[in-house]
Amino acid sequence: ELGGSGLGTGPAMSFNITAQYFLDDVEVPEAAVNGRLTIQMKFIPFLNQKRMLHPRTRGTISLSKQIAEPQLEDGLVRIYPFNGLELRITCEPSEDAAKLYQQVVERYEKNSQAATSPAPAISPQKSTEEAEQNRKRKRHVDDVFEHMSSQGREELTKFSAPTAKRRDIDSMTTSAPERNSLGREAGRIMRREPQPPSSALQRRPSNPPQDSSIYAGYRPSLAFGLQNLGNTCYLNAVTQAVSSLREFVDDLRGMSRQLPEVTNGALFQRTVEILTRMQATNSLPVALSPAKLREQIAIAAPMFQGNGQQDAHEFFLEYMNQLHDELLRAHQAFEAKHGKGEEQVLATQSHFDAEVERQLTCVQCGQARTVLERFRDFSLDFSGSTHAEQLPSMLRRYFQPELLEAKCEHCNAAEANLDTNLREAPRVLVLHLKRFVPDMEKQCYEKQHQAVDIPGLLDLGATLSGNAVSASPPRLPARPLAPLAAPAPESPEETCNLRYGLRAIVAHEGASPRAGHYVCYAKSASGTWFLYDDSRVTRLPQEPRD
Repeated sequence: ELGGSGLGTGPAMSFNITAQYFLDDVEVPEAAVNGRLTIQMKFIPFLNQKRMLHPRTRGTISLSKQIAEPQLEDGLVRIYPFNGLELRITCEPSEDAAKLYQQVVERYEKNSQAATSPAPAISPQKSTEEAEQNRKRKRHVDDVFEHMSSQGREELTKFSAPTAKRRDIDSMTTSAPERNSLGREAGRIMRREPQPPSSALQRRPSNPPQDSSIYAGYRPSLAFGLQNLGNTCYLNAVTQAVSSLREFVDDLRGMSRQLPEVTNGALFQRTVEILTRMQATNSLPVALSPAKLREQIAIAAPMFQGNGQQDAHEFFLEYMNQLHDELLRAHQAFEAKHGKGEEQVLATQSHFDAEVERQLTCVQCGQARTVLERFRDFSLDFSGSTHAEQLPSMLRRYFQPELLEAKCEHCNAAEANLDTNLREAPRVLVLHLKRFVPDMEKQCYEKQHQAVDIPGLLDLGATLSGNAVSASPPRLPARPLAPLAAPAPESPEETCNLRYGLRAIVAHEGASPRAGHYVCYAKSASGTWFLYDDSRVTRLPQEPRD
């Protein structure tokens, strides 16, 4: 492969980049590469001194063959070298993206000007000679056509441009055991049978005039998606799910009036900014960039800084933890400055926090020990069956009593009963289905593909009051979050009349945890369901099922 700098055209600029390939807006798995990019001869991209190729056809990528204008978005350059192929190049530092874009767009504009430049002038003598030849050729064809038989005329007209497409369609829709290239059987021309006139087309309108809103068809949506910054589908899906929690978003924005110190938080600013723009009804239907949000979260969690694939559940926990801790620091700063007054309940706490009571009782002496834990989500295990799972059954197994191996400090017994009870229910019930489970033999995680029936309305009180269907396997507890005092329910009945409507689903599409794509199904304020696939937003006819 050729390398170096310039190939006789002067030194070539180089960029430290990450390149990703997308075919029809779907990322090509295991095709992302990092390295040093140079543009040789001003139109041939080299990555690590090797020419860049189409990930499937292995065709050479050239900036002189771009089929669409390149785009520049927050350190990302989008190039379209082939039909259906998009090359996304992320530059480090991000300022280099503008320099790379300048080279790419200059080549695109130059090629466009060459394609639209006028054809060279033809001398009058040559033009006259060509016109005479065309006139003689046309007369010869007309003479032959005049002496043709009627069958021959029909055969010739089958090659005319207006009927060529119909001929191809007929050849595919008319059954024939033996057919030559003209779409004929032995000695007979195949023709489509004439269709009888439709009675529906001849009927006069019988319905009275009605408003145009009842008519089906395409209508532009006010919903729009988020740009994929390079394997950031996990971030986009979680952000779309959070955006669907309109009550939480309203309370989060309203905290600036009760607790002005929250506006000093960078993550609060980034969150409110992007969620407000996502929910604005007067915004342009274009994809937003979550780059600032990701950069802020990555300061404390560098794993989300690059373009590697990440787990959506881990990102959600990290996001909510950071946001809550930032709000908590603002709350503490407010009390340090103004003294303790009326208790301020943080939006993250009032919507997501749940309190669980775990009681460990010795099977021999009956000695009990109680622990209170706070969670923002519940991780639910699969039963191991190959049949479809029921979400209420998975939730009941989480709270089912268990027999554990635990040494008693009083009588040295080796077993104890564990009872788990919900003391404080959250306003937003976040359920994590543990599809990614460790395979100890292979030393990797595998994905469980069982279908799950998710009800549109979940009665939590009725679910937890029922009997568990099977023993619950061992679980790792979810990460506890920073607590802030909140009133506990006055009676157990307060947690038995809780109904939750399905608002959003973050789903992983793919065969394994090592490859795949995250999307979000979310319910709008009007009750309509949408599929959010990065920048693509699709209206759904009904609510989804896992």
